[in-house]
Amino acid sequence: MLEHFETEDKYVATGHVRIERDGVVVTADRAILFNKTGESELDGNVVYEDDSAIINTEKALLNLDKNTGSLENALIFLKERRYSPSQATGTLPAALKGQRNTIHYWIYGEKIAKLAEDRYYARSARISSCDSEPCLTPDNLKKNKYLGNPKQVASATTPPWAFHGSNVDIAVGDSITSGSTTLQAKGVPVFYTPHFQASLRGRETGFLTPLVGSSSLKGFIFKPSFFWAIDDNKDLTASVDYFSKIGVGKKLEYRYLDFDGKGAWSAYHIYDTDVRRNYWEIKGASDIRLSPDSKAYADINYVNHSDFYRRYAGAASNRFLQSSAEYSSYAGSNRRAYLLGQYLIDLNRDASVHELQRLPEAGYSMHPAKAGPFVFHLSSSITNFVRSEAVSGQRLDIMPTLAHTFGDSVRFQQSLSLRETAYLFKNDAANRSSGHRETFGYRASATMRFLKTYGSFTHVAEPSLEYNFVPQTTALPLLDSAELYDRIAEFRFSLMNYFRFRDSIFALRLSQPYEANPFAGRSYLKPMRLETRYNAKGYVVAVDVEHSFTEGETRAVNSQLIVEVLDRTSLSVGERYSKADNLMYYTFGVSTQYFKHWMFNAIASYDIKAKPKLRDVSLTASHIQQCWAVSSQITKRPAAAGVPSDFSFTLLFELKGIGVLKFL
Repeated sequence: MLEHFETEDKYVATGHVRIERDGVVVTADRAILFNKTGESELDGNVVYEDDSAIINTEKALLNLDKNTGSLENALIFLKERRYSPSQATGTLPAALKGQRNTIHYWIYGEKIAKLAEDRYYARSARISSCDSEPCLTPDNLKKNKYLGNPKQVASATTPPWAFHGSNVDIAVGDSITSGSTTLQAKGVPVFYTPHFQASLRGRETGFLTPLVGSSSLKGFIFKPSFFWAIDDNKDLTASVDYFSKIGVGKKLEYRYLDFDGKGAWSAYHIYDTDVRRNYWEIKGASDIRLSPDSKAYADINYVNHSDFYRRYAGAASNRFLQSSAEYSSYAGSNRRAYLLGQYLIDLNRDASVHELQRLPEAGYSMHPAKAGPFVFHLSSSITNFVRSEAVSGQRLDIMPTLAHTFGDSVRFQQSLSLRETAYLFKNDAANRSSGHRETFGYRASATMRFLKTYGSFTHVAEPSLEYNFVPQTTALPLLDSAELYDRIAEFRFSLMNYFRFRDSIFALRLSQPYEANPFAGRSYLKPMRLETRYNAKGYVVAVDVEHSFTEGETRAVNSQLIVEVLDRTSLSVGERYSKADNLMYYTFGVSTQYFKHWMFNAIASYDIKAKPKLRDVSLTASHIQQCWAVSSQITKRPAAAGVPSDFSFTLLFELKGIGVLKFL
């Protein structure tokens, strides 16, 4: 039934009432609408829907033009939006990192004020991002926009977690603020704070979810962090690593991103009470475009003691830490001038006095450019090598190259490089103060490509023959790879095969170098290398073998097998053998998400040459629900290079949809 009162321009409707106005849809049993002002009085099975929310309420006074009003016994569903867990501290395990899910919120309050389209206030309210079967689910809401009496529905459902607070202020897509707040798990209070604030947008100043754990080396572990959103493009994280056995670590991380560059820098310090030593780590990277034709970058990695990563990072690292800073200027599309500084730290020893540093290096290069039927390119540099012991000094190195390519069925490529190198030496073992070398390099190759399609696969074969020659010149102190450009006379035959099947591909590359060495007065076969990889649905096989027919021995073998034994469950086995490095170890891994809400990952390594043979072992289990997740990790590492063995356990809990937290 619908009545219209012209003097007030008022509509009164009963029955199945539906109002549509400026993108807002309202249904109710009874409704009064003042058309000029947009004011409405709604009663009985009221459903309000706009772009951001669906509201069930018993009674409502709403201004449909301003999207404001009051709600009585209201259940609010804030619609799905993209949500990414905060990764500011880097403490999230792999199972939770990188998740990008849709998230929504359920809010219930006896009296709620709608202050704007995206703003709500309640004297008391329950907030959760959890669905509650069978009623409070998005699927159920799609079937029937009215779920029933909101008060009865809220009383009959107990979400896995919910915040119950007073004076609740909700800014959709921004934050939740409340006083006298209790966190309840399945209806049981587990935490209380007189003031609470949580971000709903991921970048908001406040505390991040802490990591807790235990370690036989470090003791009880507690890692709280505070995230400061300085600006839309800058933030800082301050973290504390509490280790009950060895001390307290402090870390600052700063990140920025703007139109001209980006960067991330961090500093970490701990005084280790076990070894009574201060440990520092400083690292960071910046990439800055100074002008359309110039840019600069810095990549700094510094630790003051070589065992830092073995004691605190809990992971293997490269032998060398390299820090670099460079300024580059470009002229056109193929010319570049640069100024470079480079500093190395050898983690196998505690002093860096023996490492050869580039402080600085200036260079000029021309990228390949057409010069008639040829291609010309140039590389040149002048470098100051610094170290306190052994040979150092300055070096000028210039190498222009002219290349030519021709042929169709057989593709021929050849290049000729001229190289001039001049030195000023310091601390040379042969007491030389200077030196120079003039040389050249010639490289030629011929490549063919054959393709044939069979019934079930396509075969592609690419044979090639390459020759590389550099004459013998003056013996010089070894500063870097530039001094190795000498005494080369090598043929290399290689055959690349691709077998492309419908659901898989098999690749095989065979390369056999032959040293035609006039300088040593003999020629011989160098080690052959065979590389294979088979990718198919459900498994991957890769093998890399280096074998010397001259010496009748296998020099190195690297292999990997990954098999999907069940749906979303894979096993992996890896092997690495090197005779030169006296290495022989295996890696084993299991990864599964076979169960709907569980993820398991296990990794172990077994070193035949070491004692004990079983090396690093890591077990990770993650339980992921619609609105929360928990991840735990157990790690066992043997003693290494003066660092005792360690057995550790860590735990991280996340409430989805709640970013940083503030407590008072």
